[in-house]
Amino acid sequence: MEQQESRFFTRLSYVYLYVPVLIFLVGWLKTSWWVLLLVLLSYPTYRLFQQAPQVWVPNFRVKRTYVYLGVAVLLAALWVYLSGIGGLSFQNFDFKGRNGVFEALVNQPWPVRFSTSHQAPLVYYFGFWLPAAGLGKVFGLAVGLHFQAVWAVGGVLLCYYLICAQRRQLAVWPLLVLIFFSGADILAKVITLQDLAQVTLTSHLEWTTPYQYSSFTTQLYWVFNQALPSWLIFLLLKTMRQNRQLLAVFSVGLLYGPLPLLGLVPFVGYWALQHLRQKTGPWWHDLMTWENGLGLVLMVVLGLFITANQVSSEIHLNLPQGLTQWGYYGAFIVTEVGLYAVLLWRQNWRNPEFDLLLVILLLCPFFKIGTGPDFVMRVSIPALLMLCLLVQQALANSVTQPRQLICLLVVFGLGAVTPTHEILRAVNYDRDRYVAKVNQRPFQDNQRHLEYAVPIDRQPDYRQNILGKRQAFFFRYLAR
Repeated sequence: MEQQESRFFTRLSYVYLYVPVLIFLVGWLKTSWWVLLLVLLSYPTYRLFQQAPQVWVPNFRVKRTYVYLGVAVLLAALWVYLSGIGGLSFQNFDFKGRNGVFEALVNQPWPVRFSTSHQAPLVYYFGFWLPAAGLGKVFGLAVGLHFQAVWAVGGVLLCYYLICAQRRQLAVWPLLVLIFFSGADILAKVITLQDLAQVTLTSHLEWTTPYQYSSFTTQLYWVFNQALPSWLIFLLLKTMRQNRQLLAVFSVGLLYGPLPLLGLVPFVGYWALQHLRQKTGPWWHDLMTWENGLGLVLMVVLGLFITANQVSSEIHLNLPQGLTQWGYYGAFIVTEVGLYAVLLWRQNWRNPEFDLLLVILLLCPFFKIGTGPDFVMRVSIPALLMLCLLVQQALANSVTQPRQLICLLVVFGLGAVTPTHEILRAVNYDRDRYVAKVNQRPFQDNQRHLEYAVPIDRQPDYRQNILGKRQAFFFRYLAR
């Protein structure tokens, strides 16, 4: 049967990523600037959508296609529901800050400036929230909050589809692999001689060592605003067969999370070189395009905004100190990367993408930004997604090789313990909350729903990360 391709899903992905950027330009820039940019960038944007890459599409005349899509929608909706996005279920501790950012975006004029902090502006990678915040300004806080869940489900489904399109086959199991993929954190506890009796169904297993490579469920449940758009950007760039739109997709990542974007740079560099090698004409024909011009302009504007943050973005070395710390590093690498690397080596030892992800994941723990562990957890996101895709490919290729398949499933099963704990925590707290509500008694947990959120500029743990400099170039010359 002839394989069909279409631009529909890549165009839909572009809409998903570019709508928040459009909202930002109109909401944050002076009228003269955003009108000028919209006029100048209208044709490059038209070219971006007109020449969007084609991807494989399934046969929609087959009933099985709709069954797979229906199951995927239900799984994605359940995954997002249990994440706490939209305030529909239990929310992890970090929602305290994220709810505060969203509340500020809804209730304060754009650009947001905090009167309690000497009119310091809000500078944060809040692109994910902008469509929901816009609805919240019109229809109220609750509507905007719940729309976050709808927006997140849409993003998960786009990522799921692009994964299937790369395999040129529609199935449900790739989504399940994404949900339950993780390093073997439970095995790391055994290696580091930690007491497994203290592990409960709601334990955070990923903090077994001083380092963390977050499972995709953990990313969705804790840092969805950075992770979900980063997955989509990565998958779109991996889909491309030329460089004509590379920068146009890469640049928007600044509004969603600079650290995942940094982790994407090595892959983008490799893909760009591969595309150039396959071209027969002058190299600049593939790079100097209207679409990449659009990306360059957006990179400048969004870069000026993000770098207006007050927090230092200096990256410094964070080498392990002493045998104990090196031991933790060794256990971390073996359980998070090493087991999969051994099983994937035979199929991928000549695959530069495999080499890149190994280098990135081996080196990430040696660097730090600020005082927290954000560098290792966020920069690793693209490499972890590449690892997940290679594991999916290996699973598909090992159907006729029982020993290889069993080994992959065992390692995958050990890793799946971690996201299972994240999911069970949400289920457990939701159950307890429901029982408390039925029995009309208070329920105590660390949940901070939006209606109880402390204003973000009054949260000491978070305010230092979201305040900008009033005298920065962006706010002096470009912002309203």
